[in-house]
Amino acid sequence: MKNMVALISSHYKGKMKTRYIARTKIPGVPHHAKAGNLNNVILNEGSTGQIIIILDCDMLPEPCMARTVAPFFYKKLPKRGMDSEAGRRKAEFDLDTGLLQTPQAFYNLDSQDLLGQSYAFFYECLMSGWDGTGCTPCCGTGVTFNRYAMVKVGGFSVGSITEDFKTSLNMCANGFKCKYFLQRMTRGVSPKELNAFMIQRLRWAVGAIQIVLAGNPLFTKGLFYRARWLYFFSTVGIVYIIPVVLMGIVMYGTILGGVAISFGPTTFEGYLLIGGSAVGLMMIMQLLAGWRLSWRDYLRALQDNFTVFRTLIQALLIGFCGMKMGFVVTAKDVTFDLRANLIHAAPHLLVYVVSISAAVKAVLEMLAGYGLFEIPWTSEYNSSLLYFSLLWTVFLWVMISGPPRMVVYGYLRSRREANSTYKCTNSNVPALQELPSTPMNTFPPLSPELWNKENFNEPEIRPRKRGESTDSSSVSGSEAAGAVF
Repeated sequence: MKNMVALISSHYKGKMKTRYIARTKIPGVPHHAKAGNLNNVILNEGSTGQIIIILDCDMLPEPCMARTVAPFFYKKLPKRGMDSEAGRRKAEFDLDTGLLQTPQAFYNLDSQDLLGQSYAFFYECLMSGWDGTGCTPCCGTGVTFNRYAMVKVGGFSVGSITEDFKTSLNMCANGFKCKYFLQRMTRGVSPKELNAFMIQRLRWAVGAIQIVLAGNPLFTKGLFYRARWLYFFSTVGIVYIIPVVLMGIVMYGTILGGVAISFGPTTFEGYLLIGGSAVGLMMIMQLLAGWRLSWRDYLRALQDNFTVFRTLIQALLIGFCGMKMGFVVTAKDVTFDLRANLIHAAPHLLVYVVSISAAVKAVLEMLAGYGLFEIPWTSEYNSSLLYFSLLWTVFLWVMISGPPRMVVYGYLRSRREANSTYKCTNSNVPALQELPSTPMNTFPPLSPELWNKENFNEPEIRPRKRGESTDSSSVSGSEAAGAVF
């Protein structure tokens, strides 16, 4: 990276300033990982750019990203401020805008996307709703910050391994607007193995719990009503998995044990009222919010909490039991580890075994109830529960199918790569997935051809007028104040 920055600096000498900054880490002193690195660059190294674009090292930006996001940090002046020469209204830098988040896309996802890592429902539906309230959360990459706002809130938040989310919460609490632009500006690499994906989701879940424990958004001073509830439910929403797991344990325990568990419902109607209503309401709400999504993206949104149910339970234990968890960078290009992947898929496989056993027992008891044959055991619960158990089992098989299938596909892929003379890594994988035609994917996909100088027209360079800014991504606050649009 250092050599690449030096090469770019020498090539654009006199036109653009680039620097490679590495901080000194003192042993025994917390350096706060990514948050500390960003704070060092923004607050301690003499940087002056008013607009700060943050990208993870595996993210490639669109060539037009800086020019596209910069106008969101300006506001038009009244009509009396019309520039008579250019025939356009003047604009000034908007100090009230704290950040602008853009959606992420990944070029190494296959067409199945078994783990739902495109996050289409989140980026196309949920984030648009957040934008309507002016309190869009930061997702860590593909985000643009206003330096004034960053300095005002003291830089990136520390004390949580999801520093990006906590930082946007602090900005909203300090009165800054957090915006969202539904346009893909970056494309990067997602975890291609199940174990790396689960570790990443565990970090997100633990970070959400850390935020709640450090300062409940419901009682955060400065947040307006809607922002309080949005941030609160986005952090504690992982507890939704607890009643779902308990319902499955009680139901399958009742069927396999043959005796009704005293603290759980025992009839079809009871489970339909509790479990069916909760799941059905969730499906209806997601369908209403994600009506424009493809059926596959909608299904992946439904599967999300079921896919990571073991990880969410582990995060609750870590967060509320005070266990320490350090920051771990998500491995994006790793060799397939069958044992590690099976460990993460084991809970899902166990659910398959238990549910299949309960379903077989339920079918036998239902057939015996019609007098087709006799069974050597007796059950002391309402037989109508069997009908719900079969419906729930089929639903559950679909919801948790991602991780086991991911292990099988990963194993088969590793065998093919082992037998191939061409070793395939994320550095040379072509774009395996053609992004769907949605509002956030209207730019052409990134490809080497886009970077050839002859393939795009150079912008017309006109003499700079007094008070007009240069490239918005590197101007100071005083220069930005006189920009013209």
